[in-house]
Amino acid sequence: TEILNYVEVLKELDTKGVPETSQVTGLSNVTREDEERGVLATADELLECSALPKVDHQIRIKRIL
Repeated sequence: TEILNYVEVLKELDTKGVPETSQVTGLSNVTREDEERGVLATADELLECSALPKVDHQIRIKRIL
């Protein structure tokens, strides 16, 4: 309820003459090109990193359902 009460306080502020602001950085469509990177680890290496038991080249986990 504190948040809703604060929203009510904000509604009472006089914002006449204050321009609407949707973002503050001034940046637009800032992206970078995707770049291909080498493979960091093979599937076998990732499998061996797990401390869990392995069965048929898969990690065995406890039943969840």
